[in-house]
Amino acid sequence: MTTAQLNMIDAPNSVPVRPAQLRPDVPHAYIGGDIDVVTAAQLLATMPELKVLDVRTPVEHGEGRIRGDLNLDFYADEFADQLAGLDREAYYLIYCRCGGRSGMTISFMRDLGFRHLIHMPAGIEGWVAAGLPIQSDR
Repeated sequence: MTTAQLNMIDAPNSVPVRPAQLRPDVPHAYIGGDIDVVTAAQLLATMPELKVLDVRTPVEHGEGRIRGDLNLDFYADEFADQLAGLDREAYYLIYCRCGGRSGMTISFMRDLGFRHLIHMPAGIEGWVAAGLPIQSDR
């Protein structure tokens, strides 16, 4: 991939990533895009600094989640402030139940200047359907 192509990988409306900032071991085609649950699991297994953000309600989160995720309730009054407080340089995998709230969250985060966003639109429903492990409060 050429330097020019690498510069175009970032999400629309985000600050461009310079090639020197890109990690050589991350499949950058995923940054700013949608991925399936199996690919998400593979990324989580190989990229320990990837932060997982679950934007479902606390009740939904307690019923089953990806181990080690951060739960920010999309419907909470403080949601925008919580997003604004996150590290804009970190890599995030964002999910919800089935893609709606996480898709809107991606848009909000882009507007806030986040650059390394990966969306899992199948959500926890797709994760469970694929037989991938979850953690729950039950």
